[in-house]
Amino acid sequence: MASALISMTPPNPPPNEEQELKTSALERISRRVIRPFMTASIFVPGIIEMIAIAMQFVSPDDSFASATCVHHISFHPMVLVACLVTLVGAGIRLWCYHALGRLFTFQLALLPHHKLITTGPYAIVRHPAYTGGILVLGGVTLANATKGSWAYECGLVYGVGGVTWAVLSSVACTIMIERCAREDGVLRQAFSEEWEAWSRRVTWRLVPWVY
Repeated sequence: MASALISMTPPNPPPNEEQELKTSALERISRRVIRPFMTASIFVPGIIEMIAIAMQFVSPDDSFASATCVHHISFHPMVLVACLVTLVGAGIRLWCYHALGRLFTFQLALLPHHKLITTGPYAIVRHPAYTGGILVLGGVTLANATKGSWAYECGLVYGVGGVTWAVLSSVACTIMIERCAREDGVLRQAFSEEWEAWSRRVTWRLVPWVY
């Protein structure tokens, strides 16, 4: 959960209205509806699972255990893979926060004295923060969908809950991929030849040799 919190917490305050650039309707809906829902969906199951396990040590009660599926919670090796993926994603996000400094905002914006950052993770791919975000999302999904997790054992990954999460995750990934193209367009217009030279050196947007 700490990795997800790092990834979803803006490192800087949002830009003012004059600095923020126009966004798509899908992104505006995401900001107001999808992001808060997914934030709750990430943290609530983890918090409930920790409380359920802790309560078993404080006051073992069969009715409580049955209601919270705590007897079915167990460790599965795939959780380690999920944690590793999430940690790598969060690490990439932190690296991007450090590389961009004050220029890193969750909103698409051109700030005063804006610079084109081409070092650090931006020397590998042009939009590494989204790479990190997708990894965190994938890691959290894998952790909750793994047998032995509270969400899995209580059936939240099936039916409406699972379908809703899958749809919203797909929308979130689509928005991040779409933002890559939009940001390239904005930076290309703002920095012209400097951006062209950078894009020739760093040809991939998210994953080297893939995209």
